[in-house]
Amino acid sequence: MRILSFAVGDYESFGAINGEGIVDLGRLLGEQYRTLGAILRGGELHRAMSLGASSKATIALDEIRYLPTIRDPEKIICIGINYGNRNEEYKDGGEAPKYPSVFMRTPGSLVGHGETIVRPPESEQLDYEGEIVLVIGTEGRRIAEADAWRHVAGLTLANEGTVRDW
Repeated sequence: MRILSFAVGDYESFGAINGEGIVDLGRLLGEQYRTLGAILRGGELHRAMSLGASSKATIALDEIRYLPTIRDPEKIICIGINYGNRNEEYKDGGEAPKYPSVFMRTPGSLVGHGETIVRPPESEQLDYEGEIVLVIGTEGRRIAEADAWRHVAGLTLANEGTVRDW
């Protein structure tokens, strides 16, 4: 099931793609769950997915503007230099790091699919690349490797932009 956050005019919600349209889960689930993030924190993702699969779509995909998948994340943790042959690909002459780099993003630094990424006028080098995003749906700490996927709600894609000349 594909789930998204979207806007139609000034109205913002989240829903499930069912056929050629969207089931507006935000409207169906009422005041308790106003965002997809609230659904995850409330442990109701399976309920939302069932509702999305069993309900008729009421909004056409071509009517919406995509928003970041989780509009209200608790945190955004990014992992850089996150694959073994990265230095060979970049040919930067550096030694492979012992550990990947870890850095944070803010919710305001994300845009939805098809939205404009703004390059600060002070920069000449906005770098961008596609990223696979793990959306954590169940919190945990010191999670055993065998249990890790139980905490993942899903995957999404992101276009990560970085001002490289700063």
